[in-house]
Order: sequence, then C-alpha cells, then structure tokens
Amino acid sequence: MKQFILLFLFLSMCSLFSQPINAQFDETDHCKRMVFEDDFSSSAGWQHQGDGSVHVSNGVCLLDHVSCGSYNRLYKDLQTTLSNTYWRAEFSYSILSPNPSNRGAGAIVLALTAGSQPFISLETGQQYTETIQDGIGVVLFSTSTTDHNINNWLFLIESKKGDHRSFDLNTGIYLDPSISDYYLRLERVSKAETQMSVFSDSTFSTHMPGSPVNFAIDPTIDGLSMIQHGTSTPGSPTRLAHAAIDNDLICDNGRVNGLFDRKEDEGPGLSVYPNPARDWLLLTYEDDSWRSSNKLYTIYSIHGARIRSKSLDESGHIDISDLIPGSYLLYVSGRKRSHWVRFYKSN
Repeated sequence: MKQFILLFLFLSMCSLFSQPINAQFDETDHCKRMVFEDDFSSSAGWQHQGDGSVHVSNGVCLLDHVSCGSYNRLYKDLQTTLSNTYWRAEFSYSILSPNPSNRGAGAIVLALTAGSQPFISLETGQQYTETIQDGIGVVLFSTSTTDHNINNWLFLIESKKGDHRSFDLNTGIYLDPSISDYYLRLERVSKAETQMSVFSDSTFSTHMPGSPVNFAIDPTIDGLSMIQHGTSTPGSPTRLAHAAIDNDLICDNGRVNGLFDRKEDEGPGLSVYPNPARDWLLLTYEDDSWRSSNKLYTIYSIHGARIRSKSLDESGHIDISDLIPGSYLLYVSGRKRSHWVRFYKSN
C-alpha cells in the first residue's frame, strides 16, 4: 500500500510539470505579448476631435480644463484587433487641479473601441444620439454634475455593444482627496467579464480601497482596434476634467496560442553565456532599458512544460545545475517587454 501511494504522488507531480503553457498570463502576471505602447513623447499617429483641449503636451496626453457636452478627444489606431479572451491595458491618470465649484467630474480615461467614433457619444450637437460601435472603457465619473467634491468621484467601467451602453455605479472605485496620481489597469478577463484595478503607486502594487472590481459585459463585444482618451459627453456641460494621461501599455495574451506562437523580442534584447552551459547561465543585456526594470525568468522544456519561475537578481546569474542535459527555453519578462532565449544544458 505504501509503495502504491508513493507511486501515485510521483505520477501526480510528473503530470503537474508536464502541463502545457497557458495561453493567458501565468501566475507572474507579466506581459508576454505587447501590442501597443505610447509614452506621449510624440503626437505622431494620434488624431483629435474638438477644440484642441485634449492634446499631447510635454510628454503627456493633456486634458486641459475640458468641458463635457461636446467631443474633445484623442484617438489612435492600435494596428491590431484585440482578442476577446484576454488583454490588459495599463496607464496613469494624474489630476492636475481640483474642479471649481459647480463643476462635476467627467472624462474618458481610456476607451478601446471597434471604430473611430467617440466612445460615449450623447453629444449635445448630435441631439444625444449614440454612436454604433462596440467598446470597453474606464470613465471618471461624478454622481453629481455640479459637485466638485472629489470624495464623490469614481473610476467606472463602461461597455458598449452597438448603441447600447452599460455600467454599474456599484462597481466604481472612489478617488482619494489626498492622492493626485493614479495607476490603472483594465483587463478583459473573459469574453463576458472585465476587471479594473486602481493603484496609488507606479509599481502597480498598492490597490486603492475597493480595487479590483469586476463588471459583466456582453460576450459578443468584438473588433476592438482603437484607443481613445478624452471627455465623457453625457449632455452635461458642467462636467470638467483637468488631468494628464501617460504611459499607455496594452498586452494581448489572448492572441498567444502556444509557446512557439510567441515572437522573440524584436531588436536588441538579452543573450546568455555560456551556451551550452553546465551549472549556470549569465544574462547579458544588449539594451540598457532591461537594467532598470524588475525581471522574472521562467525555464521551459523544449516541449513547452514549465519547469520553474523565479525573480532575477542584479547579477543576472541563473542556476541550472539541477536540470538534466538537453535543450531548454528561457523566458525573461519585465513590465514593458519580454524575450526568449534557447540554451543547452550540458553534462
């Protein structure tokens, strides 16, 4: 009986280590396929609508005292269509000054849409007619159009299927009057569900109270290929936003169907020495941008089974003395980029 139990445990562990790589994020929560990145160092590719109060200035997307009730926005083609299974968008939102009295808050913090029309239409000049396109976004909302009290402002997920827009005030995350800089993550965690996280630090590690929140969406929302920033336009010109948006990042791991579908990093990245190696690998950086980010490495067998994942220390040394001889794949990920390296473990 004892021998049977030991054999069962051994076979169970073997099955665990032979699992194929998941198409979505693994437990490390790092981006494995970056599809869009913009730090607003340039306005290239961005189109605008409105009076110019939403524009690129000094390395940010500036919402310069933008009033609602009219279209004021920037929008850009992602050059790809996001999957409907899993993607993640990250960005920062900074409140530059409090709203004056008799002004509520309203802004399209970020929207991903299936067309280039405004996300929330309801524009006064268009007689409150909704545009017809799919979309998912984050809105800065106030429960009052005239209340400038930031205690009543909240980040809120909204979605659109055709001309039907949906949201739930109970899934909002409230702002803190003592904080001006917020770091947001919007995820499509399945066809029918989104998740929003709001952090108070640039490392995306300290959640705001109530974060994260989930919101059910129409599972047929599809074709998202545009990114937008601007103001919400629910027909209330008393709403105002004076803020800066920065560092757009979008990962689309739903497009990754398997290990060999992932592209290796384009351009300078990482290499390992020695290769073949017996006891250890040393990472060498061909691009200094790697040095400034926290990194994690994962070793896979040549057949795609994950062997282990660990954080990388500053030395760049990786112990492989416990591996059996053969070919392996090393995956190194930082917050903004990732890279694959093939290596051989010798006797």
